[in-house]
Amino acid sequence: MLGPEHGDVRRARAVLIGVHRTNGRTEDADAATARYRYQTTRTSRSYRACF
Repeated sequence: MLGPEHGDVRRARAVLIGVHRTNGRTEDADAATARYRYQTTRTSRSYRACF
C-alpha cells in the first residue's frame, strides 16, 4: 500500500496541486491524489495475487 509519504504519491500530489491551483480547485487535488493512491494500491494487490 502506498502511503502519503511514498515518493510517487508525493510527486503526483504536487503536480495535481499545481494544476488545480491554477484552476482554483485545490481541494480537488487531494481527492485526485486519494483516487490515484487507491487505484495504485488495488493494482499492486491484483498483480501480487497473480504470482
